[in-house]
Amino acid sequence: MLDVKFLCSPLVWLLMYYFHLMSQIWHKEWVLVATDCVCFHVLYMYNGTVDNSFA
Repeated sequence: MLDVKFLCSPLVWLLMYYFHLMSQIWHKEWVLVATDCVCFHVLYMYNGTVDNSFA
């Protein structure tokens, strides 16, 4: 299991944003889909841990 704090660090989000922009420039949809999937997964995982901690 990856560390949630690491995944939510600004550096990781900047990298995600960079790849997101690059995918639009290159018109490589698989990169766009991959970054969106990873972002969604990270948000889902983060929300899950937050919800569990307050449960």
